[in-house]
Amino acid sequence: MFEEYIVKINSYLDENLIKNGTGILIKDNLVITAEHVLCGNKHKVSWEDTTIEAKVINKEGPVNLLELEKKIGSLTNVVKSK
Repeated sequence: MFEEYIVKINSYLDENLIKNGTGILIKDNLVITAEHVLCGNKHKVSWEDTTIEAKVINKEGPVNLLELEKKIGSLTNVVKSK
């Protein structure tokens, strides 16, 4: 059940993909992830066939927080799409 909230994260530096990893959707516009995943200057969060740009809003420590550019509606929508 927890796996339903896992999303893919891509980090870019000057438009070049430099790192990918995963995160956990904790709200309709928030994702937590490990510090080492957020090493670029641009980030995108993906699941299924949807990709949304995200910005880092907390990068102080081993667990970091990303805010999605737009809300996805609800966590239920993500779970139902899987």
